[in-house]
Amino acid sequence: MNNSKGYKLSKETRRKMSKNHVGMKGKTHTEEAKRNMSIAQKKRKHEPHTEETKRKISKANKGKIRTRKMKLKMSENHADQSGKNNPMYGKKLSKETKLKLSKASSGKNNGMFGRKQSKKTKRKISQRLTGNKNFLGKTHSEETKRKMSKSAIKRLMRDKPSLYMNTLPELLLKIILNKHQIKYVHQYNTKCDHLADFYLPSYNLIIEVDGDYWHNLKNIKTRDKRNNKAMKNLGYNVLRLKEKEIKKYPNKCIMKIISNSRLQNA
Repeated sequence: MNNSKGYKLSKETRRKMSKNHVGMKGKTHTEEAKRNMSIAQKKRKHEPHTEETKRKISKANKGKIRTRKMKLKMSENHADQSGKNNPMYGKKLSKETKLKLSKASSGKNNGMFGRKQSKKTKRKISQRLTGNKNFLGKTHSEETKRKMSKSAIKRLMRDKPSLYMNTLPELLLKIILNKHQIKYVHQYNTKCDHLADFYLPSYNLIIEVDGDYWHNLKNIKTRDKRNNKAMKNLGYNVLRLKEKEIKKYPNKCIMKIISNSRLQNA
């Protein structure tokens, strides 16, 4: 029977206990010990927290803010697990493991399943993300931008972008092209760190669909010019169609596609 139930240890007592408890400080487990611990952990049954326990944990952590000193301490405590000391350093998760992790946190297993974040929570998240302090006033180098762009293109191609990257003007252009039996590739990788909206193989033509708002922004216009130049240097014909003309003048768009191809091939 625990006679200390309902009592709390004083700070002085906790400090003494912490001082006396040396544990594994400055030591590391052998590979054999790690293997045995891993096997034992796998055999254990992990019962999910009850709703009451979850509420208690939530209440205990509510309003807690980690100070800089605390964050620094946590960082120092995990310093021996960063870089080459990290067990996952240089390794990649297998597809099977990724699938298991995905299943374990999807559907009813997800903490947010069937819930919605309140407006207050959304506002708090927005405020925390606004003006990222770690990157405030900095810009990515051109090399970093290229790497990020390549990574995004690979991800989009892997995840079949056609399933979720159809804007309304793109859908309308698809209908126009299909009507005139013109073969095309949607979301085409141009090999110059850019994913083009459409590629027409028979015309060797890249078609970019420019939204009325987004592609009128100064920085986007500069980016569009840069992409046009890069694609032309690779030997593509490039045509940009505006959202407004796709919606209102579909026949003119077809005439532009044909005439542009004729002029380029003349």
